[in-house]
Amino acid sequence: HSQASREHKHEVSGGARGGEQQPPPDIRHARVLSRWRNEPPRPSSDSVITVTAEDSAARWQQSRIEAVTSAYQLCRERGLTRIALVGAGRHTREVALPASTGCDVEIACILDDRAGEIGSVESIPVHPIADYPQTIEALVISSDAHEAKLGARCREVLGDRLPIIEPYRDAAALSGTGSR
Repeated sequence: HSQASREHKHEVSGGARGGEQQPPPDIRHARVLSRWRNEPPRPSSDSVITVTAEDSAARWQQSRIEAVTSAYQLCRERGLTRIALVGAGRHTREVALPASTGCDVEIACILDDRAGEIGSVESIPVHPIADYPQTIEALVISSDAHEAKLGARCREVLGDRLPIIEPYRDAAALSGTGSR
């Protein structure tokens, strides 16, 4: 059996033969660390990666805040400064409202079909989706779990009267991983 790599090794290796070829030092070091030993493995600072659940949760929370902040920036770039959040749940309290700090948009109200039960969130009034204030310039969906459902509900009730921004779907579309 003849291997192409052996037939063309001289061309590929730049004329170096067998033992004359030396991989880069970092590759040699990695190979040494990966060799089997007949002893318990020793921890190495080069190869040990520790990720705690807290680190993972913090990165996930940060990515959510960044997605919503990008939605606010998109509104601002389009000149839409008076917005309504859609959804009065945990995402609004933990992500959307903290992300609005320092953004040049005004969250005038929150739209949710359970407005009568909720009343307000952090002193921001909650209105039913169909009864949005006419001064609103755009809607930002405030949910990662129910974003598509809330976006569809807004389009069903309001049609195309207002721009509807879905932070996670729009972020995926802009990064090339989404469906839009």
